[in-house]
Amino acid sequence: MSVPATARLVKPEPTQPLQTPDSDAESEPDFSEFHIGNSVAHNLGDYRDGSITQISLKNFVTYDRMEVTPGPHMNMIIGPNGTGKSTIVCAIALGLGGRPSLLGRAKDISEFVKHGHERGSIEITLASAGTEVKVRREIVREGNKSIWKINGRSASFAEVQKTTKNLCVQVDNLCQFLPQDRVVEFSKMSPQELLKETQKAVGREDLLQLQVELAEHRLKERQTMGELHRLAQDVDSLRKQNEVLERDVERWQAREAAESQLRVLEALVPVVRYTDTKAEHDRAKEARKHAHAHYLEVKNAVSDGVEEEIEQLESQIALNERQRRQVQDELSTEQRATQQRTSRLERFETRQRDLSAELEEIGKRVQRRREQIAKLRTEISKLEDAHPEEKPQEGDSRELMQVASELSKQKLELKNEIIQLQDSQKGLLRSNRQLTTDMNSNDRQLRDLDDVAVRRRETLRRFNEDT
Repeated sequence: MSVPATARLVKPEPTQPLQTPDSDAESEPDFSEFHIGNSVAHNLGDYRDGSITQISLKNFVTYDRMEVTPGPHMNMIIGPNGTGKSTIVCAIALGLGGRPSLLGRAKDISEFVKHGHERGSIEITLASAGTEVKVRREIVREGNKSIWKINGRSASFAEVQKTTKNLCVQVDNLCQFLPQDRVVEFSKMSPQELLKETQKAVGREDLLQLQVELAEHRLKERQTMGELHRLAQDVDSLRKQNEVLERDVERWQAREAAESQLRVLEALVPVVRYTDTKAEHDRAKEARKHAHAHYLEVKNAVSDGVEEEIEQLESQIALNERQRRQVQDELSTEQRATQQRTSRLERFETRQRDLSAELEEIGKRVQRRREQIAKLRTEISKLEDAHPEEKPQEGDSRELMQVASELSKQKLELKNEIIQLQDSQKGLLRSNRQLTTDMNSNDRQLRDLDDVAVRRRETLRRFNEDT
């Protein structure tokens, strides 16, 4: 098992006196040259890609020259306060492309150049697939500039970022690089943010994307399940509504069938009455025939003393015959009138249904017009609220007044049409009541005629018991 590389920062030798800036009596000591490293030699293959194999500083903060040689495993730098531990941490962050704001200390990179010098440099060597990559940042105090080099070749800041990204070096990720000035910020991170930063620190570029896609798919799943549940509820509600409507339709169809049968039966009432009356007429005719035959027999058999009585009977019979024919004619006339009234009643009912349907359609049109007018008024109110200071143009006002006039005209026409239809409907109802009254009157007349026929038969029977 490899031994971790541990270094201890100590105070310099007497030949290297501390240099304390005049502006800060408690600042870090100044080391002219210093080296931190492990006496155990390591092969480059022992380091993982992106591991730091060497750190070289020159004129950086308190150091004139400084070299750190970390081991391939855990490395610790131990020393009392003010011995330059944080300076090495700053060099790692700034040398790998970090900005000064990342450390929470100085705002300008030039402030990290050692006091009394115009230039300073940071060189960090990284392991990469069995080789080494040297990233050098030279800091120029004048102009607050940085000069980047990779393996001795001039490079841009974007190339440095690309190199560190390929080696999975993330100095801006608190789960991979945590400066002491940002510990409070790290402690305030939520579990979701910690998971996201940890996934980025692992180094798999697709891991975070897979996590995001998984969360999106889970959200879509919940939304789909919610939509499916809502649709199932809608289907169940519609099914229940359909069952209620089916019962209503069945009752309505039964009522329509009953009303249709009632109209047919009402139309057949005069026919039945005519049939009964005709049968009674035939029976009376047959009875008259027998009575006339009996009369002839009696006439031949009786003496001359009864001829006068017979003549009276014949006169009465002739009168009864005329009355019978008159009653029959009246019956035929009433039957034709009843049939005509029945036809007119059916036409009136058909016309009434058509007018009701037309009235309902006009009512729907009126409702749609009212909704359209309300919608236009709402839009006008919204436009007035959106542009309270703007006055409508003259052309727009005329157009709006023309539209309002046209809508008012259409509304008046619909009202007049509704009034006409209502008047027509009232007229049909009055005609219907009049026809019903006439039919009832005809029924009473038929009953009265039946009573007259009965009385006439009784009168004939008084003259002759065989009549």
